[in-house]
Amino acid sequence: MCPRAADSGSHAARPRKPAILRRMRACRTRASFCAALLLAAPLASCTKNSNTNVKIAGEGDGQAESARVNPGSQGRDVKRGPIEKIEVSASVTEIGDMLDAGSKLLNMWSPPEPGAPPIELRNLVAVSLIQEGFGPGFLESIDLDGVHAMQLGFPHDDQPGVTDADVDLSLALSAIDAVRAIESMPAGMQPQPMGQNLWQLVEEDAKLFFRAQPKALEIALSMEGLDLANSLPGKVQVGANQPRIKVAATNIPPVNIDVSELIPLPPGLSRTLSSIINETKNIELALDFGTNRDLSARTGVEAPFGRLGLDPIGPATQSPSALAKALPGEAMFAWVMPWGDPKLLHNVLDKQIPVNEIPAPFDGYVDQVLAGAHGILDAVRTEVLAAAYIEKGKFTLVLAAEVKDEKAARDSMRKVMGAAEKALQDHIALAGNSPDHAYKVSFKKDGVKAGKAKGDLLTVTIPKDMQDDMRDIGWLVGDKKPQLEISSVVADGKLIVAIGVGQKSLMNDVGRRLGKSSDDGLEGGGGLALARKLSDGCQYCVIFNPVELGEMGFTVVAADADEPAEVRKAATKARDKLLGLAITGEIAFALRLDDTNGVFGFGVPKSLLFTDPAKVKSVVELVKSVDEARDATQVQSPQ
Repeated sequence: MCPRAADSGSHAARPRKPAILRRMRACRTRASFCAALLLAAPLASCTKNSNTNVKIAGEGDGQAESARVNPGSQGRDVKRGPIEKIEVSASVTEIGDMLDAGSKLLNMWSPPEPGAPPIELRNLVAVSLIQEGFGPGFLESIDLDGVHAMQLGFPHDDQPGVTDADVDLSLALSAIDAVRAIESMPAGMQPQPMGQNLWQLVEEDAKLFFRAQPKALEIALSMEGLDLANSLPGKVQVGANQPRIKVAATNIPPVNIDVSELIPLPPGLSRTLSSIINETKNIELALDFGTNRDLSARTGVEAPFGRLGLDPIGPATQSPSALAKALPGEAMFAWVMPWGDPKLLHNVLDKQIPVNEIPAPFDGYVDQVLAGAHGILDAVRTEVLAAAYIEKGKFTLVLAAEVKDEKAARDSMRKVMGAAEKALQDHIALAGNSPDHAYKVSFKKDGVKAGKAKGDLLTVTIPKDMQDDMRDIGWLVGDKKPQLEISSVVADGKLIVAIGVGQKSLMNDVGRRLGKSSDDGLEGGGGLALARKLSDGCQYCVIFNPVELGEMGFTVVAADADEPAEVRKAATKARDKLLGLAITGEIAFALRLDDTNGVFGFGVPKSLLFTDPAKVKSVVELVKSVDEARDATQVQSPQ
């Protein structure tokens, strides 16, 4: 039941919104009916009231005449200007196949108990509708794999003279038997026949019309709306490359949202984001899913994104990344961005770094570090990249860029690393000779090999009194002789910086790839290509490899000194077995922005989504094995 606004004496004199407008803003409809009738359900379910008799509107009943009198105007005419409306259009196709795909996923990741039947979402939807009062014939009469389309026009707030008649709704449901679908609706919201395949549902001044067509059930707030509903399915593009769910909202009115009240952000950024959200004009959403489709979502927004300061971001890329191809595949994370104008970043370095707050002895080298950073920014040519790798329990973070001047990039990087070495040497001198606090730092030019190329290596050992605390991150600094390693190589028009205990192995791999095309590297997993597809070329292309992330998760548990030895051992075994499953596929995120438009995309390839169920079962068992080892140790040691 929809809640009704309480009428009290203290509010009797206030203007009241028209009935449909009140209900559409206040009612929470039942989810099953909403799914069945798309976005028409709020109107239909709000007409249901156990204390109200449904009737057919007849001539001279006064409803049509009263609908044009603004509530609260006490019968006086109200001057009406052009009515501004949010225009919403939506379509859904092949719902049945999407339900089947959802059933498949649920049974893969949460299989039924032995002897229990598999989960069938079609059946669950049917049961839910019956529980809500629909007859079995309702869902049976809807063509789930057909085209369902809707168009809604909803007036902006605070416009004089707005009435229920200004709300437009037209809906077309693909149907096998439209008459049976209407007759199977709950008794409390059963439309009444009008003849000529027309039905009507009325409460107070709210009217909903139904028309049964040979292959469609049309629903609207007016007879004219039924004619519009008849044309909607033909406007929907369908096909293998078309998303199955589409929603668009245009002419969105300005709002007043303060982002700082929702998320703690710096004041300037908060004001900028608030202004972008408040001035959003149009939104488009597209979703796709199915038994033989990738899972994807795409949101397009018309808003003043230029206020974010987009100059450092270059034009959206459509072609594969040469920089990504130069790096090894199977990263657990990677981010690629085309390069634009670095002026804004130069300003950040010059004006927003709190130089006066940097303590000695590091303050003496700030100018050198900043000079190197400026040089690196100026040396970048076309794109930048960040990636994280985990291999045999060794982690490496990679930062890379295409550069236009190898010598300038190398010299600038040496300024930064050389300044870091000198600052740490000064710190060592201040720290004294205590063996517990002592550590070493070294900066070796040409101390790293990447194939035929040579690069530089900065190494910082970990003091004895910190080594116990560093055991949990042995995957980053190593176990036996923990130290932080940073290497950089400039070759083949690329600057590559590797951070972590795995840097040596990674640089060897990079060396074998520079100037060659033995495989597609980071492009080989398909995630970056999917990202570009999602947003028609992307500026922020981001990929995640679930298997590599799982390896990282098991590695962290295996290195955690607070975990019992049995748990660490179980995590190590699980990590090794996970890699042997050969599960492939990468999750993709994409972002493309210009001054007035933005597109965000998310995708999971079907090869990963519907991987071999036996492999999914193995993954679940590997996770359980670590939990079971932890539970066993807790039983043995109640503390």
